[in-house]
Amino acid sequence: MRKKLILISIVLLTVISLQAQSVTYWYDSAGNRIERRTTATLRSSSETTSLEDAVILPEIKIYPNPTRGLMYIEVGDFDSGQQVDLLLTDVSGKIIFRQKAASSIVEIDLNGHPQGIYLLRVQREGEVSSYKIIKE
Repeated sequence: MRKKLILISIVLLTVISLQAQSVTYWYDSAGNRIERRTTATLRSSSETTSLEDAVILPEIKIYPNPTRGLMYIEVGDFDSGQQVDLLLTDVSGKIIFRQKAASSIVEIDLNGHPQGIYLLRVQREGEVSSYKIIKE
């Protein structure tokens, strides 16, 4: 019980002393998000410490984006034993496309859907990434 109390106190003090946090995303030359860096600045009475956490995101390529109709989602290092869930919605939340990836490349046909912005959510091994899709 005492260890729990000490642990909770440490967590609370850390949260209280957290002054700033920023998230930066890194993209490849095609515009695909490849890395997420979170930087937190902690202040105590005597010093300031910066903590940085970098996450290399699973390689997901979306092309062409913007699209005129047909587009492709490519899942890098795809293994048929893993579960990759794709969910495409319009900005109001209406589901346009939902599928479990059966191969490393999935085709999505947006012909028949209006021009605009769509949101793609990719869930792979518990990691969720979101992407903005533009239909011209």
